[in-house]
Amino acid sequence: MKQIECPLCGPATGETVLEITRPDRFERAAGIPLKDYHREWIACAGCGLLIDCYDRKDISYIYNDQYYSAEIEKESVPERFSRILALPPKTSDNHYRVKRILGFLTDFYSTYSHVIPTDLNKRILDIGSGTGIFLYRFLENAPDWNASAVEPNHYACEHLRALKKFKVIENYFSASVVEESQELITLNKVLEHIQDPVDLLRNVKDCLSDYGLIYVEVPDKKTARYRKSDDNILGSLHFYLFEPATLCLLFKKSQLVPLAVQRYVEPSGKITVCGFAVAEGFFRQLCGS
Repeated sequence: MKQIECPLCGPATGETVLEITRPDRFERAAGIPLKDYHREWIACAGCGLLIDCYDRKDISYIYNDQYYSAEIEKESVPERFSRILALPPKTSDNHYRVKRILGFLTDFYSTYSHVIPTDLNKRILDIGSGTGIFLYRFLENAPDWNASAVEPNHYACEHLRALKKFKVIENYFSASVVEESQELITLNKVLEHIQDPVDLLRNVKDCLSDYGLIYVEVPDKKTARYRKSDDNILGSLHFYLFEPATLCLLFKKSQLVPLAVQRYVEPSGKITVCGFAVAEGFFRQLCGS
């Protein structure tokens, strides 16, 4: 057993699940050498969270300068957007993501129609929007929503603005960059990149409207068992891999109440956990209805 620091348990112990012996493409772009490279994914004995325990050099600037660069990705952001947009629905992760979210919203608003007003502002904020394909598809299916995208990468933001479909905030997320409360905040494959996901979610919670929901999607820890060790999900820019129980625990630590959490395999083959949550005050209101 090894000593680790878990964002959900604090100081803890854990066992190594997977060892990585080669730098990934982002580390190579940052000049990190192959010699003596070693990185371990360790499962927390307390909660089961899979943690990338690595004395990493700070390559966070990659998010700003190179994360979506054509040199690393072998295609520009617009090219990547067009390629993903052209995927048939049955092979598109985003098709099912939008379907899942809108289906949940429909059922949720119907079930609690006596609590939730019909004249909601319907504002959605997507944090870490990347190519914007999710928001683009969401608005195709829900054109009555007003959307905003938060994205720190300049290449991606140039592309997002060119779409002219939603407001673009070129920045890392903080509550201060969001001007209006939101009915829905989405984080698709974002929290695994954040060293303190509890702190981030608590700040996200502060941007919700009185009737707001949070949707989170994160990679599943089964990725370490069923996918190759050079899978991007197991790369150096990812701190954590989850399972339904640890996503629920993350919600609770962030003063949120999970409403639905599930594990599934996406058309791309990614193993994913997703969940919906609300602020504790809104949940009490729902329980009292």
